[in-house]
Amino acid sequence: MKTNLYLFGFLTVMLFMSCKSVQTLVDSGNYDAAIALATKKMRGAKGKKTKHIKALEKAFIKVNNNDLEEIAFLNGLGNLDAYERILDISERIAYRQKLISPYLPLISKDGYQGHFDFVNANDLLVDAGNSIKELSYNMGVEYLALAKSSDDNKFAREAYYAFLRTSDFDTDYNDVIALRSEAEKIGIIHVLVETLFDTDLFLPYDIANYLDQVRYIPRSDKWIRYYDHKKAIESFDFVARLKIDGIDISPERENKRIFFEEKEVEDGDEYVLDKNGNVAKDTLGNDIKRPKYSVVKARIKEIFREKSLSIRAQMELIDTDNETSLSQPISAEAFFEDSACIIKGDRRALSDNTRKRVSDYPLDFPSDLELLLKTGDEIKQAFRFELSKMIKRVSA
Repeated sequence: MKTNLYLFGFLTVMLFMSCKSVQTLVDSGNYDAAIALATKKMRGAKGKKTKHIKALEKAFIKVNNNDLEEIAFLNGLGNLDAYERILDISERIAYRQKLISPYLPLISKDGYQGHFDFVNANDLLVDAGNSIKELSYNMGVEYLALAKSSDDNKFAREAYYAFLRTSDFDTDYNDVIALRSEAEKIGIIHVLVETLFDTDLFLPYDIANYLDQVRYIPRSDKWIRYYDHKKAIESFDFVARLKIDGIDISPERENKRIFFEEKEVEDGDEYVLDKNGNVAKDTLGNDIKRPKYSVVKARIKEIFREKSLSIRAQMELIDTDNETSLSQPISAEAFFEDSACIIKGDRRALSDNTRKRVSDYPLDFPSDLELLLKTGDEIKQAFRFELSKMIKRVSA
């Protein structure tokens, strides 16, 4: 994977180096870009240019020496981060030499032969991998011991990822598979989810049952397991509670009003009369007509309906180890509103706004259960969202 990332880096470099010369890139210290450009220019060329070979030679010596010096320094540190860095550098060296090797021996059309001292990149990769494997394994063993002694499963999760890194290099190394499995098991957070209802709330069975379904949370995280009943396992790390404090249902409100609208509209034609009261004629002798306008009226009966339902709740997360808790108020509200305008008279009198609301009758009021289902969905989503945030915060 890292080799692919390095390849991507080379391709990205090509975007800006297309307008640069190999020598310019070498002079500016962009050695890998210079190597990529030089090898690109030589691809398919019948006669290699001496300047390209010399520039490539200089860039290769410079960048390889820099990398080998850094590897020597990092080897002295001897920690996991250092060996991870050595692995990256070794992959870079291997890819760089792979770019050049197809052209060797590299001789210009003038007879100049480039000199390239390759290093054994494979040995570097193996050595770095072995060091990472051993150090990550030892780190995993230490983290796992910490998890058991402190009863803190975050150390088990650290151990799991350390063992996973060991497995990247050797799946059969010591007992890494068994230890990784053990760390994974200890690292899981077990959460009991409960719903409570205020004792003053008297809810129909289906409504209470629907809200109680918040306990059923699908698995969505590698390290978190949710349970809906106490007998699922022997002990839990956390108890998450959703307490419904109150459900407020507004009365069904219906308001009516009657108003009138009128408008002057074109209503056919009428003859134009001259000063003598006769029909006026145009120059061709035809009767002259003009649009006739009339004022039309309409009586509008508007009916407006609205109803709402809100749920007030508290979510609480209890750490069963030390009995500390976090709480967060959550709420949700569902609104219903609809209106209709019943028209008597000439509809041409209506304004654009009124015309949009014309209907035989407004929608029926939803039942309490219909609004509750909508609000309950929002409460469940809010509860699960806040719970996920809290769990991640306390288990980090």
